[in-house]
Amino acid sequence: MPLSIAEETLTLQLERFLEQLEALPELPERPALAADLRGMGLRLSARPRDLTYALLFGPTGCGKSRLANSLCRREVSPVGYRRPTTTAPHVIAPADRAEEVFRCLPPVPFEGVAVSGALAPNLVLIDAPDIDSVCAENRARAEAFLYLADAVAVVLTPGKYADESIWRYLRRFAAEGAEILIILNMFADPLVREDLAAKLAEAGIAAPIATVPFAPGGDREPIAECEDLARLRARFQAWGSSDTLRRNALARCARGAVARIEAGLFPWLASRQETLAALRADVAAAIRSARGALADGLPFRIDAPTAALLYRRMLANLDRVDPFRLPRRILSYPFRRVRGLFHRDAPARSAPAAAAALWDLNEEAFTSAVLDLGETLEARSRRAEFEPPARESEDDLRARFRAFQAEFRAAIDAEAAAVTRTLTAGQRVRFYAAQALALGAIVTLEVHTGGLLTITEAIAGGIAGPFAAKLIGMALSSEETRAFSARARTRYLAGAADLLTAHAAPYEAAPAARLAALASIRAGGGALCTALRARAEGRS
Repeated sequence: MPLSIAEETLTLQLERFLEQLEALPELPERPALAADLRGMGLRLSARPRDLTYALLFGPTGCGKSRLANSLCRREVSPVGYRRPTTTAPHVIAPADRAEEVFRCLPPVPFEGVAVSGALAPNLVLIDAPDIDSVCAENRARAEAFLYLADAVAVVLTPGKYADESIWRYLRRFAAEGAEILIILNMFADPLVREDLAAKLAEAGIAAPIATVPFAPGGDREPIAECEDLARLRARFQAWGSSDTLRRNALARCARGAVARIEAGLFPWLASRQETLAALRADVAAAIRSARGALADGLPFRIDAPTAALLYRRMLANLDRVDPFRLPRRILSYPFRRVRGLFHRDAPARSAPAAAAALWDLNEEAFTSAVLDLGETLEARSRRAEFEPPARESEDDLRARFRAFQAEFRAAIDAEAAAVTRTLTAGQRVRFYAAQALALGAIVTLEVHTGGLLTITEAIAGGIAGPFAAKLIGMALSSEETRAFSARARTRYLAGAADLLTAHAAPYEAAPAARLAALASIRAGGGALCTALRARAEGRS
């Protein structure tokens, strides 16, 4: 029978939602919920809707297989003394519908039995494995067929009717509104039946009790025909012809899926969303705080280096040489010779090395600050039971910071060149005059360093920053120099802060993406619940 449009829509919703559930391995209810929905999907899209599925369900050694053989008046399920005997469900189907039935079963191993003149023309009888032996696989296979069954015949014995292992299932069946029949097999003592009835009433389980008398002889022998067995066979036959039973079972399955989604999924989703939203806000606050603290944590102040860049560009654009270089070299020559006699083994401290050391200080401070932030964010993620993203390596972080510093220096150098190209004639004159006035101080510096540092090299290394500032200030207005320095400092600190943010961004992005995924699952679950309710109420 082809599916209606409403059934096709519901089937697609079920399939999509099952895919979404695969993304929630941490959800405790996921296995049971997925099983419910797969069972619902089987009922809607695959299982023949004009057949009734009756499940023989119970503990090991209760005689389920012998009972199935007796009801069908032939051997349809093997029996024996080994426990458990039945390890895979035996599905007994009418011969003319067997292929259709076997094609639409849960994805677990089973034994298919096609029977001509079966128990009832429209009845599929399932002899399930036990649910209480040490073999957990048996229990899982039995439970897989629960979602397919329209009616459950729970087979008990005087020795096992009070076991908690079966009562757990009885309470579940009753809560779900399942069609239940209690079969007290090997019945001999009326007191046992009375005690069982009392326990059912106490548990609020309204289920009829059928009895099958104790049959002497071996387990492989069928139960002798008797009035109790005839009545039991008639009940199974009535199930086979009941459209109402099948409709009620489908509605029950739909209501059960809704209840499990609303009780087992939605509260968990709400709690998880709250936790992740708090984590996201916490991470964002930590990043903002780290950005604010970064400026104070960087030891290198860029005022002198930027002044040096501006000074070099002034020289390059004015004369492209230092006019006072030769006089300084001549004046400092005797002192360099004397210094060389006493400091032969002293390592030459070059200006580029001094400048590199200053940049390295900033690299160390930046790297330390960012790695500390990463550790903090990782710890907070784990406290929220959220797996943090993969962290950027320290080597990669350092490489990115060095590249940033190189780009910064190039950008500031270009800006300095643009500033000096606009110098007026008066500013040029003042600059040369300022150089002459500073000559004595520069010679002193040359003498102190043994001639290892030229004026431009010293300024570039941040050692003669005050001289650079003085020279520039005499050539340019104080407003111009302050503005240039402020722009450079702002650019540098903003760039460093952006690198920090980029390093920490995955810690924000990961919970945000997870929140979006959970919101999508919540919306999908809500739409599915609406469709399942409509199905349960017969509105689709």
